[in-house]
Amino acid sequence: MKSFCCKGAVFCCWGVLLLVLVLLMACANGNEGNAVGPDVQNGKSSSSFSSSSRNGSSRIIHGFAQKTPFVDSSVVQLTALDESTLELVGESFSGMVDGGFSRYSVKVDSLESRFVQISVTGDVLGYNSLPSEKVFTLYAVADLDSRDSVNVNLLTHLEFKRVRKLVRDDKLTFTNAKKQAEKELFEMFHVSVKDSENLGVAEDWSLFGDSLGDQVLMGLTVIFDRYKDSALKAFMDEFAKNGKLVDDSTIYRIAKIAFNSGVVTVSGDVYLPTELNRFRNSFDRWKSVYGTGFDMTSIAYHGMIPEFEKTVEDFWRGEFGLEECDEGNLGAVGKTRYEEYYTCAYDVLVGSLSRSNYYWRVANALESNSYGIKCDSTDYFMTPGGVNSSLIVCDFGKWRYALDVEKQTGLCTSEKEGSLEDTDKYGYVCKSNKWEVFTDTLEDERDGKRYAYRKAVGLYWMIDDLGDTTFAWADVQCPEGWRLPTYEESLDLREKLGGWRIPSKDGHQMNFIDGSHSFNMWWTSKESGEDDSLAIAFVAEYRPMDYQQAQYFSMSSRSENKSRECRVRCVKVP
Repeated sequence: MKSFCCKGAVFCCWGVLLLVLVLLMACANGNEGNAVGPDVQNGKSSSSFSSSSRNGSSRIIHGFAQKTPFVDSSVVQLTALDESTLELVGESFSGMVDGGFSRYSVKVDSLESRFVQISVTGDVLGYNSLPSEKVFTLYAVADLDSRDSVNVNLLTHLEFKRVRKLVRDDKLTFTNAKKQAEKELFEMFHVSVKDSENLGVAEDWSLFGDSLGDQVLMGLTVIFDRYKDSALKAFMDEFAKNGKLVDDSTIYRIAKIAFNSGVVTVSGDVYLPTELNRFRNSFDRWKSVYGTGFDMTSIAYHGMIPEFEKTVEDFWRGEFGLEECDEGNLGAVGKTRYEEYYTCAYDVLVGSLSRSNYYWRVANALESNSYGIKCDSTDYFMTPGGVNSSLIVCDFGKWRYALDVEKQTGLCTSEKEGSLEDTDKYGYVCKSNKWEVFTDTLEDERDGKRYAYRKAVGLYWMIDDLGDTTFAWADVQCPEGWRLPTYEESLDLREKLGGWRIPSKDGHQMNFIDGSHSFNMWWTSKESGEDDSLAIAFVAEYRPMDYQQAQYFSMSSRSENKSRECRVRCVKVP
């Protein structure tokens, strides 16, 4: 037989053989009650409460203890509860988490009731798989009539006080109280009713399993990851009263945390993994280590974790009121019931670090302002935004803010093609649905040189220096029909462009500055009243020492000796 295993696959083959060996050992140990594989997590004992505990027979109550996995030596307390009030009665029995896999066991000699409270107190693993060095206590309430296995986890903890209240005050049976409390939690966290019918009960769920209930538990474990004990207690107290939270801000904060756990952050050109990636890696590692005794995530356990990310997303999307982001609503802006806006976007790099290339992100101000206004690829119109009165433009399927020229003269449409319009700064010409600053050239008949000019503040201003040189004031001779600007015209230009701090884009538009430090002077026609030897020049100074300074330049005026040579820009009245 021809072999298909190459030298490069030897390590993989040894890894698979090792996995098989370990799993066989785990199965063999299962007959001794110490199996650690996920298959035993939901096992129910066939023992009956009435035939064992009340007659004094010993039982071993066992299960998993998991906020994240509790470490060995965490303390377990089991106490019987009154059947009608679920108040503590009788003796408590102690045990501990031991033997890895976050399993606990408690030997019970006799119980006064089929209903018990189980608490687990101790340190838990952090998501780096090291002890968190923080002590937590989780609770579960269970009916031992037909089970010896009770998992203690976040869901049994969240429902604990609510179940007691429903039995004690509302007189529900224990089974109905459990169903109602879990139904209320599912509704709060937007777990679909169809799914909830197949979930079983919380004490059967584990972070090491792969059932639908296990998926929900993992998702809610992620959602509550940042909740401190005190905040978790406050949540439970509020939920216990009537099965919901009176203060919407609490569930809103939880939903925001859930949303942010799936956000891909960008640092420069680097896309950073989401927190959900961190959780998946941790679940992967825990299941591997506790299931086999080895970290085999690279060859065996990768991909064997249920899709808990869906539980997280279903929660925040349901709470926000957003549909699924897909190709059909790409670019759509959604509004949450908390008056916030999100945009359905697409990014392959984001998709490489999350569940999909399509994802919801926080909408920017423009996207928020366009909410509820249809903008198709054939549309070209301007309208006030839906959030504030800022004018926005639907530019053939894409939104943008209206330009100053559009705010003052309207859109450049086919009906306006070739027309000229003045604004408080520049003159514009309409070309192919775009307003362009009016620019033309003049020819100096004296030497045939051509100079570009633009219409600014009601005048034609040369944007090239006359002769590409400098002149003494008395030597200036503009082309026929052109003249030096007056001092007042230079001031008007400065004020209309922005005053003392003028955007550098206008400096480039008028060719007053370039990309480096510059200090330039141009003559005006005004002589200084103080001295016949002086005339007024206007000055443009640009000091791009940092990003902020590079955004602006300054214009001013000063008296200069007429014999000094300055640049010349001529003007003309249209």
